[in-house]
Amino acid sequence: MERIIGVPRAGRTPSQVIIGNGAASRLRELLPAARTIVITDPNVERHWHALTEGFERIVIGTGESSKT
Repeated sequence: MERIIGVPRAGRTPSQVIIGNGAASRLRELLPAARTIVITDPNVERHWHALTEGFERIVIGTGESSKT
């Protein structure tokens, strides 16, 4: 089962958050831009590397200070 939630953005089309197992198999379809960059941390990269394979990736440090 998949659920799509709209996240409002001031003056812009809402972003979509897709929840469910089906989204992983449709990642290329959901991110159709010519250049998609995945920003991740080492923990997520370790567990989801196969899912983001083929996308350009930037791995940042862990913790809130790395997200600034």
